[in-house]
This record gives sequence, structure tokens and C-alpha cells, in this order.
Amino acid sequence: MVVSYPSPGTFLSSIYGDTTGRRGFDPYLADWSDSIKDDRGRVRLHKARCAFLQGSFDFDDIKHSYRMWVNCAEYGKINVIKDGVVIETIISKLPKRGNDIYRWKMKKRLGFLESLGDSYFFDPKDRNLHGAKTQMLFITLTWDPKTCDLETAWSGLKTDKIKGLLNTDPYNPLFSKRCKPENVGDHYQSHVKGCPCVSCRWNRWITAMRKRYGRIKVFRNFEAFGEKPQDGKVHADGYPHVHAVLLFEDHDFTVSYRDPHKHFRILRAEKDKISNLWDSHVDIEACYSVQGAMGYIKKYLFKTYGDSTVENVHRVDSDKAELTVSLLWLFRKQSFAVSGGWSDLITYGVIQTDFGDFDGLTFEWVGVFTAVELNIDPNTWCAVDPGGGS
Repeated sequence: MVVSYPSPGTFLSSIYGDTTGRRGFDPYLADWSDSIKDDRGRVRLHKARCAFLQGSFDFDDIKHSYRMWVNCAEYGKINVIKDGVVIETIISKLPKRGNDIYRWKMKKRLGFLESLGDSYFFDPKDRNLHGAKTQMLFITLTWDPKTCDLETAWSGLKTDKIKGLLNTDPYNPLFSKRCKPENVGDHYQSHVKGCPCVSCRWNRWITAMRKRYGRIKVFRNFEAFGEKPQDGKVHADGYPHVHAVLLFEDHDFTVSYRDPHKHFRILRAEKDKISNLWDSHVDIEACYSVQGAMGYIKKYLFKTYGDSTVENVHRVDSDKAELTVSLLWLFRKQSFAVSGGWSDLITYGVIQTDFGDFDGLTFEWVGVFTAVELNIDPNTWCAVDPGGGS
């Protein structure tokens, strides 16, 4: 049985009864997980997406699918050739969202946070906040599931467009002079105007914020709402919400009080101005220092992506983190985004190489293989076979 993904507020258990939908996905398979694997036994994203969006998988199934995918170590294999002879084979582990090398690369990318220095906007230990101001806010933009279905919330509504075409008149088409001639006529997918997905809504919101407050540096990430199993059923949850640290270069906010959860808040009038730009609930915290806020975001990301050594990140538990990463994987969303000046400081861990050293060498891409296929330890990051691999 194939069904469409349930509308917001629908209980998956009301569709599948006491069993999960995967049991009806393919009764001829000995193991349901085989339905999302290729002929080499590797979990493939497009198969998992198909199963979930057809309603055959629930959130637990997607989390399990993600675990199988990320735990299957895959390697790129390159032959180094000189004078027509393979002189060595290089095997390098590929980063997957949430695996060890991915976390290492993310740590390298976020290294710029250490170079920001620190600026204190006010003293958090001061009980009298009279006159306290801040230029940095930690903002959470939540989601109303009544606005659209889950797939639209993450992926959006798209339409087919033609590169270089400026109008829709088939008898008198106008083409852009800025489009490369070889690309004119190519088809591509574009989000429709007013698209309700989280990425488009975020872009409209931050644009409106910059029109109102001037220059803003941004660090943003998406998170999925967790499941609510208190009633014994699995809700159609998993909708995105946005966490963002905003540094205002042309504006500051008055800090009015500290709430019972020890979060600092801005004046209600200022909060309402920001909240009115987003059509669901908005939570705003005043940050007292740059390093305090950015350090928390850094720990939040590492804990979300499986670093068990991170402590004191109370907003993230293991189940919620796994659901977030699984849905980011499923819908191909960025882990985080940095803009407004900070992005120039990101390092990608790429080392410039003098290609003169490779004179006479040819590099041949062989393909992607699992650790099992290569008969190597999955914890290996890189290996070189001096005589060339078979």
C-alpha cells in the first residue's frame, strides 16, 4: 500500500495501526532495510526519500536509515599513474553528515570563531540591568504546522525555468545577455515566488531585518521539532525551526530583565517589532558577549552531529539531535550558514598545492567503495598502496 505523507496533525498510527509503515513497504524482502539499499548493500538517499514521502517510513525508520548510511564508511579511490603504470593508489575516507571526518572538517570551518575576540555588551552578574544594552541577539523562529505539509516546509514549492529566458512569450522570447550562450535554454528548478519553505521564509525575514536595522552578521542553523509520544501515538511532527545569532552593527537593544530560566530579554516593544516580521512564535534572548553566544552555537552543532564529549547544551538531547540530522540529510539542507562578513573568515581546510610537483603524473578516479569492499578498518581516514591497488 502506498499513501501520501499525512497532513499536519495526522497520527501515523491511525494510518498504519500498531505497526510502522515499513512493514507494508515490500513484503517480499527479508529485511525492510534492503528496500533502501543499492545492489552493493549501501543505503541510498533517494530510496530513503521515496519511502518516507510515500508514507512507508516514519521518523524512527528515517533515523535508523540515517544511522545505517552514516555508519557505512565509504572511500574515494584514486590511482596515481606515471608513464602508463599505476605507481600507487590513494584511498581517502569521504565525509558524511555526522561522521568523524565530517566533524573534523566542521571544526576546521568553525575555527574562525576563535579569532573573533570577545566583546562584552553588559555584565551578566549585575542584578541591576539599568542602562544595559546589547548588539547581539539569539533568535529562535518557530513553525506553525498548519501552514503547509512537512515536505513543503523543508523542500518548498518549485517550478521549471529556462536559463537566460526573461519572459514567457513563446513567439517573442527575450534572453538575458548575462547568461552564457552555451547555457541558454537549459532547464532548472526554482522556488516559486512566496515559497513557504523554511529557507525562503528565512531569506525574506533576514532581508526585512536588514532593511529595518542595517548591517547584520548572521550565524544560522535549522532544527527539527521533536516527536511528542506522550499519548502513545507518533505525531506528524519534524517541522523545521530556525536558530540564529545576529550581530547588529548599526543598532543596539535595551536589556530589560532576566527571566526565571536565566535568559536575558529585550524590551517588549522591540521584541514585537521583530516578531511581526515572522508569522509564528519568535523567541529572543539578549546575548551579553560575542564569545559566549558563538561558543554555545559551536557546542550546539558538535553535539547535534554526534560529539558525545560536548556538555552543557541543554536544548539538545540525543533523540532530538538525531531527528534533526536525519531530516537535514533527507531534505538535503545545509547544516549551518554564515553570512554578513563572518563568511569571509571561514577556512575550508584546503591546502594550496604546487602542481609543479606532479609533473608527469596522471590521476585516475576509480570510484567510491565501502570499507568492507576495500577490506580496511572503517576508522581509517587515508591509506596509500605504494604498488597500486587491484
